[in-house]
Amino acid sequence: MVEVLDNHLKERDYLLASGFSAAGVNVVYSIYLGDQFLSFDAFPTAMQYYDRLRERPAFQASVPKKEG
Repeated sequence: MVEVLDNHLKERDYLLASGFSAAGVNVVYSIYLGDQFLSFDAFPTAMQYYDRLRERPAFQASVPKKEG
């Protein structure tokens, strides 16, 4: 799935041509969960997308705060 996402995002900023969407939120949540256990270094475009969405205030408010 991440390879498909990585290739898809090479030509656009968001999953859909219309821009930010609920579909993107769902995909980023899946990456967020996977990022706890896996390395996505082989998919730099997908990770750039993840990083962009991770900077959104709503995303930051929705995840637990890191201790330390």
